Amino acid sequence: MGKTSDRFTDAVMQELADEVDYARPGGIPRPPALSALHHQVQRWGQIMRRMRQWGVPAGTMGTEQPQPYLRPRVVGPRGARRLERWITAGNQPDIQTLDPRTGRRVAVEVDTDPIELARKMAMLPQVNPQVRAAFELIDRTTGRPIETHAWNPLTRTFSTHAGGVQRRDVLDFEW
Repeated sequence: MGKTSDRFTDAVMQELADEVDYARPGGIPRPPALSALHHQVQRWGQIMRRMRQWGVPAGTMGTEQPQPYLRPRVVGPRGARRLERWITAGNQPDIQTLDPRTGRRVAVEVDTDPIELARKMAMLPQVNPQVRAAFELIDRTTGRPIETHAWNPLTRTFSTHAGGVQRRDVLDFEW
């Protein structure tokens, strides 16, 4: 074994050469655990593939981009004129796209920390209450979805269900 090889590589080489003593303490080391961020990014890919199956064009989806929305702005003395202009919000949803049937903005957040997820859920109605959003909590060690909170802009309420993001969470109409 060379000086540049690590413990895992050494163990694999020993096993290939049939020199492994499984009774020895330590034995073959386990591969390093995957990080929570790795599970989040993998889950983004799964959700984006599922959204394409639901009819959302791939070219309209983006990840971690600032969220633009229209905000009225008063101009002139005593609010004589009101203008609508695009404002870029400070939040950056994990996945955002447009509903192909209604044109409504859709945002999806995936998180492993329930406190951080609750903070993002509280911020959404303040930043852009017109967006349709899903907030998915996943297990930090396995990456499996635990629960999903969906914001419905028509009723301005959250609904919660077990499992991952579903079509009714992100699209206005069932197809």
